[in-house]
Amino acid sequence: AAGAIKDLAVSSRFSCGRARVLAVTTPSGTFRYGGDKIRFILRRNKSGFPILRSALITDISTSSGSIVVKGRGYGHGVGMCQYGAIGRARAGQSCEHILKAYYTGVELRKIEVARK
Repeated sequence: AAGAIKDLAVSSRFSCGRARVLAVTTPSGTFRYGGDKIRFILRRNKSGFPILRSALITDISTSSGSIVVKGRGYGHGVGMCQYGAIGRARAGQSCEHILKAYYTGVELRKIEVARK
């Protein structure tokens, strides 16, 4: 989006409540972003927080030159965050540790397949 932001609005939502389309209005026009692009556009301006945690946005506004986003949840809502899993793997965490971090209360077991 080019120019100063005049308005931000979630213009469409998925049935789960997550933002489907974010409309960003600037002096140059209104730009629409969907999917995980919303999480990248609204990323924090801090090291270690590359994207917005979730597109389950409950309120969005501007205040003193900043964008204020309120919401809940993590990721895209359909499973493990691939960026988080990659970061954990690069930090040396095992596959089992990573899976148990995302899917709490699970037990990982080896399944034996009978061969003919």
